Amino acid sequence: MNDPRLTPARSDLAAAKLKGIVSADRYVDGVTYQVKSGVSPLRETPSLPARLETQLLRGETFTVYDQVGGWAWGQSDRDGYVGYVRIEDFEREVIAPTHRVSVLRTIVFPEPNIKSQPHALLSLNAKVSIRATHERLVELDRGGFAPAHHFAPLDARVDDWVATGVHVEGRPEWVFVKIHTHGTQEPDMDTLLGDAAEAMHAHLEKAYNDGTNYVLHYVSAREVYNIVKAAESGRSGNPADYRDFVLPPPKSSWAGARTRGAPASLAG
Repeated sequence: MNDPRLTPARSDLAAAKLKGIVSADRYVDGVTYQVKSGVSPLRETPSLPARLETQLLRGETFTVYDQVGGWAWGQSDRDGYVGYVRIEDFEREVIAPTHRVSVLRTIVFPEPNIKSQPHALLSLNAKVSIRATHERLVELDRGGFAPAHHFAPLDARVDDWVATGVHVEGRPEWVFVKIHTHGTQEPDMDTLLGDAAEAMHAHLEKAYNDGTNYVLHYVSAREVYNIVKAAESGRSGNPADYRDFVLPPPKSSWAGARTRGAPASLAG
């Protein structure tokens, strides 16, 4: 059964991509809009007192399928939630963001002067495009100025993880970064498998896999445990050599076939 919270379909209207899957009077292609306000609530029905489903932050995009009375009905491109937003919070033009807010809240000034009256707030992880720098302030897309040190390049989060240097004592060159989860709820599938994850992996492979200063290894939870145990035992060199140091792979797995010398196959 389709979850109505995540399915852009009503009895009178549905997304064109759902034609043949759900029943509706008509099907339309969506139009992408981008949040221009600090935050835009997404509600179950087109009413301010209606239940809040999620919130969209500055810079996020929203696919609109219908508009009426100042409300737009559509789907969040970040978490997939469907509902109604105030169209006044959005712009039709989509500007590719370059930075994200890296503090809990930042204030936006109308002029490049911290003594001017702030007219907006941006929350952690809101995305913006920075046009220029004015001493300690940056000029934002769609206008306004904010403290420069409250923003980080979109790739900086991965760099922060690496710079944290999580390691076993005595083996600082083996840095551990957890980039995956054990599972996910359907609303979070885009975060796990979408463009953001693709950008993260692309940055990891570009910045941390030159073969000289960095070598990137993707490992499972079992393999992490084994490599940690190898480090605790004073082993050194290539951490990939210790993927099976303590716990062997299950015999029925691809890795198990590899360790037994059998031809590896991904076929079921």
